[in-house]
Amino acid sequence: MTNLPSCVQAYLAVTFALSASPCSTHVLASILGYVATSRDPVIGGSLLLTYTTGYVAPLLLAASFAGALQSLLSFRKFSAWINPMSDTLLLGGGLYTMLDRLFPTTMAM
Repeated sequence: MTNLPSCVQAYLAVTFALSASPCSTHVLASILGYVATSRDPVIGGSLLLTYTTGYVAPLLLAASFAGALQSLLSFRKFSAWINPMSDTLLLGGGLYTMLDRLFPTTMAM
């Protein structure tokens, strides 16, 4: 993303903000309505700070691990066996469950 021109980065940031807005506007409007009726600046400030922290924390977390993602992509060549292995385990588990239902065994202890 750093290779993009600044105008494209700004456009992408605005696009993300507008797409995320419908998901969070009702929460912010509720908080602002409560703050307006309570008329307590300490509670209002703490609620808005908590809302902002919760809203921005996932973005900061994702941004901090963006560099680590590049190093994880180098392991793709070693992970070609993961899908066939997980498919085999899933089919084996399903087959075992089906056969256990069709032919129940009683374990006497």
